[in-house]
Amino acid sequence: ISAGRTALRRIVPGVRAERGAGTGAGAGAGAGLRAEYDALIIGAGHNGLTAAAYLQKSGVNTAVVERRHVIGGAAVTEEIIPGFKFSRASYVLSLLRPQVIQELELKKYGLRVHIRDPASYTPMLEEGVGGNPPRSLLIGRDMEETQRQIAQFSTKDAQVSGAPPLDEVRDARNCKCGNLVQKTPSAGGTPAGQAAPVEGMDW
Repeated sequence: ISAGRTALRRIVPGVRAERGAGTGAGAGAGAGLRAEYDALIIGAGHNGLTAAAYLQKSGVNTAVVERRHVIGGAAVTEEIIPGFKFSRASYVLSLLRPQVIQELELKKYGLRVHIRDPASYTPMLEEGVGGNPPRSLLIGRDMEETQRQIAQFSTKDAQVSGAPPLDEVRDARNCKCGNLVQKTPSAGGTPAGQAAPVEGMDW
């Protein structure tokens, strides 16, 4: 992919005509830009950054461009309300595969994983009964407490005989999704109208 300085100036605000000059948004934006790249990633979201990291690691000269003043896409943390920071969209790491964390050495570059427990809180829009506050549903890693929470609404759902613990169901689901997203798409050989088999998938 060839990208002249004029084209780069359209994509990256602040890039000057001189090689290596520029004052784009964010540290180093526009600095060291070249006229030619092997690959150009449009959008510096978490998927774009991951793809660019693998390309660059494999020796492909790669550039990433982003129109926003911050990079990270759905994984961006921003101060939406003064004094309070929020994740714009990302709330779990179920699809961030351990393989990616290891291969890109993310912990070396500052990745820290905080276990979210409880995992969710759902208040009910109802009036309290008998002087009690309105009900709410709190789901966490403590399965007994989670069952007590569910029992407020359905004792049958909370105590289904023979059902696996909720954490086992969740882990199995994430494992199957992981097997799927790590598979290389089929390049052919599968008859039209049929899905290629995926190891570990039975649904």
